[in-house]
Amino acid sequence: MNKILIIGGDHHNGLNLARIIGKNGYDVIAYVVADHSDSFVAKSRYIKQAYVFETYKDAYNEIKKMKCNEKPILIPYSDGAEMELDLRLSEFESDFICPSINQIQGEIARLMDKKNQYEWACAHGIRMAFSEEIKLSEQGCDLPEGINFPVILKPAVSALGQKGDIVICNDITAYNQAIQMLLEKQYERVVIQPYLKVDYEIDVFGCICKNAPHIYLVPTKTLRQWPPLKGTNSFSQIIVNQDLVNRCKEVIMALKSYGFYGLYDIELLVVDGKIYLNEINFRNSGDDYMVLSQEFYYPVYWIQDVLGQKRDTLESNPSVDSFAMTPVADIMNVRTHRLGVVRWLKDFCKTKDYALWLFGDNKPMLAYYANRLKKSLKKRIFGR
Repeated sequence: MNKILIIGGDHHNGLNLARIIGKNGYDVIAYVVADHSDSFVAKSRYIKQAYVFETYKDAYNEIKKMKCNEKPILIPYSDGAEMELDLRLSEFESDFICPSINQIQGEIARLMDKKNQYEWACAHGIRMAFSEEIKLSEQGCDLPEGINFPVILKPAVSALGQKGDIVICNDITAYNQAIQMLLEKQYERVVIQPYLKVDYEIDVFGCICKNAPHIYLVPTKTLRQWPPLKGTNSFSQIIVNQDLVNRCKEVIMALKSYGFYGLYDIELLVVDGKIYLNEINFRNSGDDYMVLSQEFYYPVYWIQDVLGQKRDTLESNPSVDSFAMTPVADIMNVRTHRLGVVRWLKDFCKTKDYALWLFGDNKPMLAYYANRLKKSLKKRIFGR
């Protein structure tokens, strides 16, 4: 049997990817990149073997040593893991099954650059906020022509930056301060966009296959996120409205026609009823846990497609609008008085899928909270 290798950080993304694949009878080997050796992801009963590395380069160097009779399948679940693999595709494609765009080395990495992604979207008739690249300078950076305040500054490549470094600027003073802050954090270039007044956000994730149905998608509406302005979704609902599902499909079909083959995670913005592309991530989504209760196992469907096996379902998207939550993040909306306790408890109780908790596989969750407690105590005792 082909081994399934998942590569990424110590994050619930990888944990639930392993759960989905392992529950379906495949052997999962996890290559976790973290600054600590005690990985909570590695505690899952659905992971046969787990290894922890300091860098993605080290992880892939170790993977290269693997010798198997049948090609192992590589599934990256972080931006850094996908970029490293794509830039070294020629080293792996003969002995491993890898996601790619037309098997062209570096093409996914090229499109991970937000400026290149904007140009791709324009060429394929996909609506996206005007995006311009700024090279940072100690002498300051003029506001690009055609962009007015408020604006949003983002790392040019997500894999090389932090989501917490995204900055919203309402005036020239805030803009100059943001440029200085980004310089101090060693950024050399960022992307600037007009800041859109968003009705709500859609995160759509799934996989693109070679055989019909060619795409599987899980469109979700973000009901809450943390942090509020530049965080990730903490409470979401699966979208079953067919009109919205079809509008999401348009972006995914463009990606398929361009030659992408693998798992994806796409962020969309709804502005005045119109859908704008925010970002395409060419790897598994951190929202993958949302499919567990409905057993919509899209990573497995991609594996089955890769192996030429009969797939378990031909339905392209889930049929029930269930709720999902990341409690450890969403509870911050209560702690900061953005949400009442009673409302939060009601939402918690109607939730079907949780980022860490899964009946029969709770060692990872316990390890996660134990690690958080240790860090908190260490900070209180030693001040760091």
